[in-house]
Amino acid sequence: MGIGIEKMLGKIVRVEFGQVSDYPFLFGIQYEFLTNGWSVCGSDVVNTNIEAHGKGPDGQALMQCRLGEMLYRLIFTMNEARVSSVEKLVGIPVEVTYENNQFKSFRILKEVI
Repeated sequence: MGIGIEKMLGKIVRVEFGQVSDYPFLFGIQYEFLTNGWSVCGSDVVNTNIEAHGKGPDGQALMQCRLGEMLYRLIFTMNEARVSSVEKLVGIPVEVTYENNQFKSFRILKEVI
């Protein structure tokens, strides 16, 4: 992989949904992808420490909004993959995008499902 944007084909090999084990204030989904023999991880998590979003009701509302957005992205991914549960994402083919050798994003390869 070089500098700039690069896309590689692969598959999801692990997926976890819930609290991040070493950081229990983070909640969301964590993915592991295998591309060309390389394993890379990505996540979509939200800091559930209300004070991280601001004190009072506004902070709580912002955290709830971010949780809702994360769940919306997860539902979109599951719909693209045509699966009914998070565990069934394992084995799904993806295109992983790297920017400057770092994971940036992925998309489900609907064309081959």
